[in-house]
Amino acid sequence: MTINRCTCGARCHEAIKIPWIEPVIFSEFISWVYGYAILHYVPVDQQSLTLCKLWVLGAQLRCLRLQDDVIYFFAENISDLVLLNHGDLPLLPVETIQYVYTNTNYGNGLRRFLVDYTLYTMDKEVFEQTNFRHYHKDFEMELEVRNAEVHPKARRWEKLGKLLDGEHLQTYFVCKDRR
Repeated sequence: MTINRCTCGARCHEAIKIPWIEPVIFSEFISWVYGYAILHYVPVDQQSLTLCKLWVLGAQLRCLRLQDDVIYFFAENISDLVLLNHGDLPLLPVETIQYVYTNTNYGNGLRRFLVDYTLYTMDKEVFEQTNFRHYHKDFEMELEVRNAEVHPKARRWEKLGKLLDGEHLQTYFVCKDRR
């Protein structure tokens, strides 16, 4: 991504180069900064990955409110963002999980949200029969640990309602003033 630093219509040949930000992600970031809708021009099959990249950009720029807004947007639009690419299982794409686990640290809100979402949308029997080997090894491990904490007889879909509830959703936020 290259940004010209000129203002007031002046011609400029000097540019700021930010090679680590993909142009689409930077465009979405600018849309967010100015209060426009995000993911407006992103193809549906790339939206969950784009959101995760925005969350990571928020972490890199120390933009905590962006990270929280991404979690909130995920929760509000989760049914549209999840690709049913594993038969009837509502799983996020492998590419999205791989990106998150390659670019984030253990225990952050985005990881916890994605693990809980995965658990809360699957019955115990389906979870135990699902092969997560294609996903990042840490995701598989965190799923197993979190699964042991979830009451085995609890109805997962009821817990999904709790997950998406505003009060519980705030536990995934990084901004202290939003809790």
